[in-house]
Formats: sequence, structure tokens, C-alpha cells
Amino acid sequence: MEQSSKFFTPTRTAGILFVVVLLGGGLYYFYYSNVTKTMNTVSAFEDSFQNARMALIQGSVDATTAVTEFQTLYDTAPNKEIQAKVGQSLIVSLFNRNVGEDRSNAIALAEKMVADTTNTPRSRAIVLTLLAALVQGEGDSFFRQYFSDATLRKYLPPEGTRTNSFNIQIKMFKDAEAIYPTPYAEYYTAYAYSVLLRRGRIADGSTSREDMAREVQAYIKKGDATIATDANYISGTLANFYYQRATSLATSGKVLGTMTLEERERAYADAIAKISAIPFPSNPHVIAALSKTRFKYAAFLLINTKGREADIQKILMPFSALSTTDKFVADYFNNKEDTDDAVALAKLSPEFKGFLLKIGWKL
Repeated sequence: MEQSSKFFTPTRTAGILFVVVLLGGGLYYFYYSNVTKTMNTVSAFEDSFQNARMALIQGSVDATTAVTEFQTLYDTAPNKEIQAKVGQSLIVSLFNRNVGEDRSNAIALAEKMVADTTNTPRSRAIVLTLLAALVQGEGDSFFRQYFSDATLRKYLPPEGTRTNSFNIQIKMFKDAEAIYPTPYAEYYTAYAYSVLLRRGRIADGSTSREDMAREVQAYIKKGDATIATDANYISGTLANFYYQRATSLATSGKVLGTMTLEERERAYADAIAKISAIPFPSNPHVIAALSKTRFKYAAFLLINTKGREADIQKILMPFSALSTTDKFVADYFNNKEDTDDAVALAKLSPEFKGFLLKIGWKL
């Protein structure tokens, strides 16, 4: 005890405290400078990614430049979470460029990300949902070529049966929801069923139109619950949710007879209000979702009501501001899927007719 007392003399104690403070300050500086550097690196990377993604959304960059930028960002991502986000944009860019092995590479990357359990369940579910959304409208030859491996073959019908992209989507969306429930998969599932309903098709695994309509409403209910806590999606994706919800709800409500005409109409009006309130209204995907919702709302009134011509004209009036540069809207109408409704509405709305003429329709 005496030795201890002598060891901790005032001078020696002061020296020890000085070393502790110096060491602590050095450790703090090392930690703080490295954390700050890491945060700055992540922040700079996020800025680069957001700029590249915005250029892709706005269509201000060519496909090859987009693929190159996202591949570089994917390879240099500072962490797994950010890499998963970049991967989604890379998949879309490769799929849409469609040069050489692009689509094989996009699908392979999607499969790799979904299978990688070090990615969060949510990001894995979103990648599978994204892949399902990308293959919408593809034909039998596409699926036989690109869905031939063991992982994706399970989504195909038996040999000799022609594939239907919406049936394949439904299976993929349901698998995505099993990984992690998202409004992305849930609203898209409802929409795929509703498209088949409108086309007079019975979905795989369903026994009747009523069975399909009940599935639509069940998945809309799930989506409405999930989006309350999971609404972190880019503007165009959110806008598409609201468009799909409105058309799916109106279609299923008519089949089941469980919704009044006013309730089905309200689904469209609510969707227009929600899409209109989304930030970045100049986003071409937001414009497309809003325009499609307006068109479907007007067609709904045309088919189901009398004496609503003034309302139809008001709903379609914003088409006067659209032009051939609104590519996603033009592509939708040039698919000629709703030709009869479009021609009938063009007779009521000069603005809508003017837009159709701009994109090459002969009326």
C-alpha cells in the first residue's frame, strides 16, 4: 500500500492523465475523421447514384451511357444496401437497352441478388418484383429463352402450353411477397389479376372470374395496409401504385357487385388526387400514370353513366399540355389496347383528340 501511494505522486499522476487525454484525443480524432470520411464517401456516392438515376428517368442519357454508369456504381458501391439499390437500376438499364446478352445479364443479376441472403429480405423481394414487372407483355419465345434455368422455369406453364406474362407475373409477385411483403408486389398482383379479368381470361389456379376478383380485392387490402409503413419508393413507382389500385378496384368491384358506381368512381378520383400530390410532377413516369388514370376514369364514366360529358371533358383537358415528347404516354396509346374507348372519348374531348393526332393517330 505504501508503494502504491508513492507511485501515484502528483507529478506522475498528472503525467498519466496527460497521456490518457492525449491518447483519447488521438483515438477520437482517428474515429471521427474516419467516420466523417466514410460518411462523405457514402454521401458523394449517393449523389452520383441519384444523378444517374434521375438522368435515366428523365431520358436525358442514352442507354449505353446509363448501363456503363450503373455498372461502375454497382462495382464500387460503399456498402451492400446501396449496391442493392444500384443493382435495381442496372437491371432496368440492361433489360431496356436489350443489346446482345443484356437481357440474359439483367435476369442473371436479378437472380443473383434475390438468392443472396446477405441482402435484406425487402431488397430481395423488390428485385424479384422488379423483374416480374419488366417481363410484362413479353411473349412465349421470350420466356422459353430466358426462363429456362432451374430457378425461373417453375414460373412457366407445361410444355405445349402457351405462356401468358400476367400469369407468370402473378406467381413471381406472390413469391416476392413471401420473401417480404411490399405494396409493390401486392398492388402489382392485384393489377395482373385485373388485366386478365378485363381480357376475359381465367388466371392459373383460379376457378372463376369471381375467384380472381376476390384475389384482386384481397391484395389491394394488403397493399393498403403495407404502404402505410412502406412508402419509400421513387415517384414514378408510387404513381403507378395508385393507377393500378384504381383500375383494379373498379374492375373487381364490378365483377363482384360489392361496390356501388360511386365507390368505383371514387377510386379513380382518389388516385388522381394522390398522383397529383406526388413530388417531382415533371417525372415522365408520374405524367404517364396520371394520364392513364385520367383516361381510365373518363372511359369509366363514358361506359357507366349518362349526362357526364362535361365531367369527361374536364378530366381529359390536361391532355392539351402533352406532346410527342411524353414518350410513356404515347407508347401506352400507340399499343392500341383501348382503341374503342379512345376513339369514343376523342369525339367528346378536343384536347384528347388533339393529343392522339400529335402521336400519329388517324381520326
